[in-house]
Amino acid sequence: MVNVLAIVVIVLFIICILAVAGLLIFLLLLIKNSEKEDNDSSIILNWFSRKSNYRFIGIEEDVQNCKGKRLLIKYAPKDINEKTEAVEIIVDSNKRILIPKGCLSKDKSITMILPNTSAEFDEEFKKTDIGKAFMWLTELKNLEKTQVDIINEGSIRKTELLKRIGDGEVSKAFMGITDELVKDSLRRNISKDDKSNSFTGVPQRG
Repeated sequence: MVNVLAIVVIVLFIICILAVAGLLIFLLLLIKNSEKEDNDSSIILNWFSRKSNYRFIGIEEDVQNCKGKRLLIKYAPKDINEKTEAVEIIVDSNKRILIPKGCLSKDKSITMILPNTSAEFDEEFKKTDIGKAFMWLTELKNLEKTQVDIINEGSIRKTELLKRIGDGEVSKAFMGITDELVKDSLRRNISKDDKSNSFTGVPQRG
């Protein structure tokens, strides 16, 4: 009777060990898969961060299609010192720009998010050189979108778009911001030259 009881205890003990071992293996695989998913996720650089509580850097978690060729992008912020919930942003589909892994980062793909128009950038960011560059890029993407729409839309819609191009309406924003960026660059360079001449005592020409 004692031997039988001992055997039963041993069997139960072995079953418990196997169950615990199985659970540990399952958890390890779950953690490993979770890390793999995180490693495969794209780094987010959200240049429209003022619409996402100013969370500029993050890890992309999910992307969903919305009406009107727009995207709902969800990402976990990484430019914060404490753990926080994921944030979301909705933008035109062509404002999600993917840079493949190995291009700028060896191990990560990078996703840049732009606002729908250059006017939607943060006001202080607009004053920086990189801000002006991204304003120009945003309007260039809008111009490209119009060209794609002309190709894809029906004949009536296509006629309307071609008329807008003929009237200069479509390219006005793009050309306008290009012209303004050039003028601003010239103004700042001239201003720097004036300050430099004033500081060094070199007389100005002309």
